[in-house]
Amino acid sequence: MTSKYDEERKFWADEISRYVKWYRGEIRSKEMYGVRCPDSKTQIRRFETEQLNAIETWINCDKWRYCRHLIIEPTYFSGKIILEVGCGPLGLSRFFAGAKVTGIDPLHTHYSECGYPIHMNSIINEDLRIEDFNAPDESFDAVISVNAIDHVDDFKAAIAQCERVCRSDGEIRIEVHYHAATVTEPHVLTDSDVGAAFSKFAVRKISENPSWVFYPKGTHPESDRFALWSNRDHIYRGAY
Repeated sequence: MTSKYDEERKFWADEISRYVKWYRGEIRSKEMYGVRCPDSKTQIRRFETEQLNAIETWINCDKWRYCRHLIIEPTYFSGKIILEVGCGPLGLSRFFAGAKVTGIDPLHTHYSECGYPIHMNSIINEDLRIEDFNAPDESFDAVISVNAIDHVDDFKAAIAQCERVCRSDGEIRIEVHYHAATVTEPHVLTDSDVGAAFSKFAVRKISENPSWVFYPKGTHPESDRFALWSNRDHIYRGAY
């Protein structure tokens, strides 16, 4: 049986070839995940391989995705020390202006081996699950997660760790993907499940959207939803 991590490793390895096709303009729809293929003025060409140029071009074109998903302005976390849970290989949280971000991810080594340029403000240089994170209590001003918390092995343990390492006057701000169970996303979560997992912070759902708000129709099943949970009510409606 294919394991969750095997499937995720395959996805991220295959994703690089999709970035290259997008970079070349070879995507039939001329976009990927709603991001238009780059023109000659947008293509980055300063790296030694087309793969790196494609990935860096993608990152530059999609750099405000985290702000859109967390519904914050780029300066929202300015001056704050942030933990990102499930940071992935792209490091989009580095575009939070003035923030110091530490990212953890159980596939960190795999991302590097595939050829992703791992360069966040800070990243734990090992494969690490949030469930095993041993940072001191109240180490971070905020804990964030974007479309990743449903990938963890133990959802309740993951939330408990998020609460433990966040300062008592800090912020939890996580996007939760509601969906049917898959190999890589095993947790079928409801509002009740998410709300019940928190004990330290008065976290509540502050926004919920169908998947097509963030991704083109057909990218996810029509029933999929993305819910934003936080102990702060801040919502940014400006342009990026």
